[in-house]
Amino acid sequence: GANFGGNLTRCRASGATSSSGQGGGLVGYSTGIVESSYATGAVRGSTAAGGLIGILQTGGKIDHCYATGLVQGQFNTSGGIVGSSNLGSMKYCYWDFQTTSMPYSSGVSGNPDTACTGYPTAYMKQALRWIGWSFADSSAWRIDEGNSYPLLRGMEPSPTTAARRTISVPTGGAEASLHLERGHGSWMVTLPPGISGTRAMDGRWIRP
Repeated sequence: GANFGGNLTRCRASGATSSSGQGGGLVGYSTGIVESSYATGAVRGSTAAGGLIGILQTGGKIDHCYATGLVQGQFNTSGGIVGSSNLGSMKYCYWDFQTTSMPYSSGVSGNPDTACTGYPTAYMKQALRWIGWSFADSSAWRIDEGNSYPLLRGMEPSPTTAARRTISVPTGGAEASLHLERGHGSWMVTLPPGISGTRAMDGRWIRP
């Protein structure tokens, strides 16, 4: 798709894209503003391929965005953030150079863009690496330190963490140990053989 002078704010995309022209994880061609957004899907473009935008044209701006999906295209017109930029501007943008397989933010002449930063996956999940970003409660972003890329606040569940618990619940006079794992805002429960009808949501036990 294309963004002709529009303003895209707080957007996200996760699906893979493939184009015989310009391909972008979020937008194929843009002359507008894209801010506080991200893309995680794989991108393939014959003319240009960018983790976030295929071609950023004159007047186009990208602000506080990131991309993590695999990018495949021609070397000179492929980049972690944009495939090709013609007088467009970028600031406070980041890309995962491991998952995108892109050494540069923009494919134009293979030159790095000093307004964008490429990090390995582990760094992308550390709040202190995101210079110019805020993860305060009042900001657009939050991060599950060490476990996730930045997430848009209020738009998606928390990623799975390693939190686990084992508790005992009464089952007709006997007690059974249930294993819980925290993920996506709920407690997922593994029931032992022969036990049914007990589930956990949001940390509370519900017995139908």
